[in-house]
Amino acid sequence: VAFCFWLLSNVLLSMPVPLYGGLALLTTGAFTLFSIFAFATISSVPLCPLRLGSSMLTTHYGAAFWVTLATGVLCLLLGGAVVSLHYSRPRALRTFLDLSVKDYGSQAKGNLHLILSNPLPKQFGALDLTTSTNL
Repeated sequence: VAFCFWLLSNVLLSMPVPLYGGLALLTTGAFTLFSIFAFATISSVPLCPLRLGSSMLTTHYGAAFWVTLATGVLCLLLGGAVVSLHYSRPRALRTFLDLSVKDYGSQAKGNLHLILSNPLPKQFGALDLTTSTNL
């Protein structure tokens, strides 16, 4: 589940919806940490101690456990940062994620006309129609 949400968060962060990408990162971190803690609670009970002669084989958490734990914490931190930046500084977040959004606020302040044209009729030889709207 965490891997699926990680893929979804990558897709959403590359689209112009960084809030949902951040929420998917938070969900990824939550599912990753849930799986780590579930594994830790289940594996803490020794089911079958292995004895090899006079020595005994002991188990410990390997590198994959610690990398997965670090990944879960990192996903929570990055998801929280994306969500908080979305609400506090959305323009900085869009610049960081390289999502270009046209700023029509300056046109509304100056009471300029917004001209919309459709390039599709030029292909078919139709008349060029221009729509003008006063903002």
